[in-house]
Amino acid sequence: MNLNVVRGIKNLIKNRSSDLEFLYLDWFGGEPLLAFDVVRDLMKYSISLSEKYNFTVSSEMTTNGSLLTENKHKELNKLKVTRFQVSFDGDSLMHDTLRVIKHGSGSFDIIYNNLLNFHETSIDNKIIVRLHLNRNNLESVESFLERLHKDVGNDNRFNILVEQLQRLGGKNDSKIPVINGEKEIRSSYQRIIEKSKSLGFITLSPLNDKNYVCYASMFSSYVIRSRGEIEKCTVALYDDRNTIGFLSTDGKVQLDKKKLEYWVRGQFSRNPEQLACPLYSR
Repeated sequence: MNLNVVRGIKNLIKNRSSDLEFLYLDWFGGEPLLAFDVVRDLMKYSISLSEKYNFTVSSEMTTNGSLLTENKHKELNKLKVTRFQVSFDGDSLMHDTLRVIKHGSGSFDIIYNNLLNFHETSIDNKIIVRLHLNRNNLESVESFLERLHKDVGNDNRFNILVEQLQRLGGKNDSKIPVINGEKEIRSSYQRIIEKSKSLGFITLSPLNDKNYVCYASMFSSYVIRSRGEIEKCTVALYDDRNTIGFLSTDGKVQLDKKKLEYWVRGQFSRNPEQLACPLYSR
């Protein structure tokens, strides 16, 4: 993220500070910890404004976990970044087939050991372990859950989130072994949810939340990209419908009202599908 965008975000928050009650910052990438200087700068600035104008700041980070060391946990906690979403695609063999680092080796051991090191601390952060289901990995995911339970026991800082692997427009989309068919998807989710709960994990899943409202359908939620584009969705990054405006260096927001109306239409229609996923619903 270039310095002009950082300045724009600071000015946007400052411009809003006098009437803010709550500011929630969600760090998403790419890999946010590769831009830790930006995270540190913006969090410190937000905290200073919250103390001056009496609003609450909290923050979450979606990270691959490879750089999430104990020292990073400690510093991020002080910066009010206290919730982390870290993904696995099963136990080590399956995960390392799908998730490799730059020179081609697997990433499982690096990420998993960082979680175990965190478990040995008393840092008051929370880890959402996101499990990606595909048509080949259900047994591997169950094995992972057993391994995690053995290693972290009833540490309630660890929660489980069950999701399915999806094709979202990358160059390797055709190679991704997604689960096909609503019945098979539901059965796969239920199998892993039941396994997770049986081990005592607090388990989250969109399958069990009939009242789920996507952040993208909310008036108060916006994505600011590294070059200043304003979007609504962190998934459809290359969809033209998603870019609804631009943030200037002085913190002023230029929005395309027609595009914004498309994303928040569920707030008026109260259509559950539009609220759950405004991009793909009718």
